Amino acid sequence: MNFRAPASKLLVLSLFSLIAVNLGAKVGALGKVIPKGDLLYLPGNGAVVAKIHVREGDHVEPNAPLITFSNHQAATKEVEIAKLNLREAEEVGGLNLESMEMKVAIAQHNFDFSLERHQRFQEIGGAEISAQQMEQRTYDRRNTELLLQAARKDLARAKKDLAITVQQARTQLEIAESMLSATTLRAPGPLTVVKIPTQVGTVPGGAAIILADLTEMQVLTEVFAGDLAVLEVGQTATITSNALPREVSGELISISRLVVGQA
Repeated sequence: MNFRAPASKLLVLSLFSLIAVNLGAKVGALGKVIPKGDLLYLPGNGAVVAKIHVREGDHVEPNAPLITFSNHQAATKEVEIAKLNLREAEEVGGLNLESMEMKVAIAQHNFDFSLERHQRFQEIGGAEISAQQMEQRTYDRRNTELLLQAARKDLARAKKDLAITVQQARTQLEIAESMLSATTLRAPGPLTVVKIPTQVGTVPGGAAIILADLTEMQVLTEVFAGDLAVLEVGQTATITSNALPREVSGELISISRLVVGQA
């Protein structure tokens, strides 16, 4: 059963305590005060903690760096190498394409010239003048035509090879950037640093940092099944407990669909 309480600077109660909920009649229950959405535990990445950017109690904005791990430097270099590989693929591949395009232009020029020579010689009756010269011009025309076709195919293949090479380099860069991103824990939203259960030079075995949204506190309680009849979402309530400095006014926002044992 969840109750919404006004925003406050109440500390998160890690231990269950007896909470009395006044809904017209008091309902005794075991419960705890938690931040809205409960606590957020962010794990490490298996590396040693190199730097902690925040302190307990700090409010952090979305994407703010929290903890940087020792593999950050190596991952940064991998990104630099990936960028160089992409640049090389684009620039060298571009130069290769220019060279192939020039070869196509030369092949096109040779074919046009041989075709013109063949047509001129044929127009003046070249076959009757010299069958051997006519045969040579026909051969030159066909040969230059094939060389042009081969140059065009080489250019088409070079374009595909360049596209594949550049895509591979971009994929490698994306992977390297993703690995670099994983070397620094960042805040997923506007939250408060509740606890940092690690320190520089250690490898977090569990959570590296614990965050919470303290703009709204909630009370999570277990009540007896027999009290469910008097509960209804939307009811106002007053919560009291020895663990709280004062009574807290709230609103019943949810009731679980599950009954475990008698609670």
